Amino acid sequence: MVKYLLIFITFGYSQFTLIHDGISREYYVSYPDNPSEPCPLIINMHGFGANALGHRDYSEMDNYAIPQNIVVVYPEGMLNSWNVGAYWENNNFDDVGFIRALIDSVAAQFSIDLDRVYA
Repeated sequence: MVKYLLIFITFGYSQFTLIHDGISREYYVSYPDNPSEPCPLIINMHGFGANALGHRDYSEMDNYAIPQNIVVVYPEGMLNSWNVGAYWENNNFDDVGFIRALIDSVAAQFSIDLDRVYA
């Protein structure tokens, strides 16, 4: 007789809003339960035309990061894009400044090892 064990693992996340350059910007944070030390931070940005929550599900980064006590933040790009200088995006928002402010905001709310921040 063959027995199967199915395990469904789900991770919670929280939604936050940050005002940067007078514009309300959203981001989502997945944080491990009760970490014993400051956690590394991964900034997981969606691609052109996508959004933060869709990318959270698509990337499956939480499945890798949370069991290793790594925090993952999923920022929402303006106009479903990032200001990367491409001619097709029409995005002139200060995304570098937003990501800097985002790191500060996440570090103020969660225990983050600022020597281990990755994007």
